[in-house]
Amino acid sequence: MICSLAVACTNAGSGAPPDAFRLTGYRSVSPMGGGTGAVTVALTAADGEDIVSLAEALPKGPIPDCMENAVVYQITVEHAPGLVRGTVISGYQCGAAVSVAVPGSILSWRTDDSCRLYEAVRPLVPSRAVGTRQAGVVC
Repeated sequence: MICSLAVACTNAGSGAPPDAFRLTGYRSVSPMGGGTGAVTVALTAADGEDIVSLAEALPKGPIPDCMENAVVYQITVEHAPGLVRGTVISGYQCGAAVSVAVPGSILSWRTDDSCRLYEAVRPLVPSRAVGTRQAGVVC
């Protein structure tokens, strides 16, 4: 995998350990209160790499222009070969916005207009992360 998205990949390949990626969903998601009741799980290396690939493919987008917005999910890179440790990909409720935060870099914004990334994340969160599973993401 060669990435151009500041997710800072060089060649992630499939050498990632089983706990290289963490996914956080929420029991409740509301525009006013954000995500509450965090539910975090380790992703398989394959699922984590798929999510990073989907994020890589998203077009650049603007900072969301919403008065109220909530984080619906977050993917954190813990220690995958070729990826910067601590990179966080966050999906937002408003405007199909996705942010990519790479330590030491400027935050970048992407747009998930087709909801492909959100739809890939949704089944990976446990059923108790009801807020993430049922979030009204506008795509």
